[in-house]
Amino acid sequence: MRMFSNAGCTITVLEGESFTVKQVELMSYYNIIIFRGHTGWRNNVRIINGKKEITTYVALYTGEPFSKDKYPDLLREGYVGEGIPLARIGAKSNKTYEAVTQYYLEKVLRKFPENTTIILSTCFSTMTEHLAKVFFEKGAERVIGWSEKVTITHADRALRLLVEKVFIDKKTWREAVNEINRELGPDPVYNSRIQLLEGRD
Repeated sequence: MRMFSNAGCTITVLEGESFTVKQVELMSYYNIIIFRGHTGWRNNVRIINGKKEITTYVALYTGEPFSKDKYPDLLREGYVGEGIPLARIGAKSNKTYEAVTQYYLEKVLRKFPENTTIILSTCFSTMTEHLAKVFFEKGAERVIGWSEKVTITHADRALRLLVEKVFIDKKTWREAVNEINRELGPDPVYNSRIQLLEGRD
């Protein structure tokens, strides 16, 4: 946090249950967004004009406990779903979360400020083009994330280095990502690397 403050940034932190489905739209008001949480992917089935549409999508998990009765319309239309963290699969805990899909992001996000960077420090965040495409359509300049699973330790090390290199060492985002991949190498468990996608790519 101090690194951001020293760089003259105003910081808003939403964590745990304070990050809800309805607060997702607040992302539109910031030009640097760091999402450090869970994501998951699944095949989504929507009925559009009586026809079945199947899309593999990556969903962002909020901190809001899942309930099929909380957002019935959004659930039925494929805007939200039940998010099961990978760490909980096979574990005793059965806690799940409200997860928002790219369809919900398309619905609620406004135009991002100029030169917006979105950092998705979580598994699968760049696995498909759908999530990044929504952010680009809303005006984001770049999306940084992981195409596969990544351990929390490795993702956190990469995130800290990313912030240091950009805000202290004054590197460009691409320079920072390239240097991190050289210095840290791939995730030791899943062999994934941090990626940078740009709207003009």
